[in-house]
Amino acid sequence: MRFIISVGLIIFGNSFYSQCNSSPCFCIQIDELGQLKIVWNNSTLSNNNLFEHQFYADTGTGFLMIGSESNPTINSFDFLNYNSANSSSSFFIKSLYGPTGSSSSYSDTINSIYFDLVNLFDGRVSLSWNHPVPINNIPLNSQYIIEKSF
Repeated sequence: MRFIISVGLIIFGNSFYSQCNSSPCFCIQIDELGQLKIVWNNSTLSNNNLFEHQFYADTGTGFLMIGSESNPTINSFDFLNYNSANSSSSFFIKSLYGPTGSSSSYSDTINSIYFDLVNLFDGRVSLSWNHPVPINNIPLNSQYIIEKSF
């Protein structure tokens, strides 16, 4: 059985800053067919004087713009013809503001990961997943917190 969730990673740099009023700013939803939807909360992702949101994805070849949305009442974007195919991808939103879109801000970067659950037939399951970043870049004191909900 395969489950896909998202993990948020914040990128710090001179040109990137978070436009989120609170976390999480946006999430990705991947259905059982591997189709991806970017969903955001209009109360946490500023739409004040919005020109357009631009959506970027890195599926292994660097970040490319995959679409845009200028209607401030819409809060989702479908990444058409995308299939997760058991690989991690990264996403962020660039928002343009003002009458001509001359001001901009960037969201945090979100990475997809996938889980494999294998029934061990003794009341336990084996859980494995891909790492959204190279394993050598994960600090030694890092930890995963796994929670279950219904």
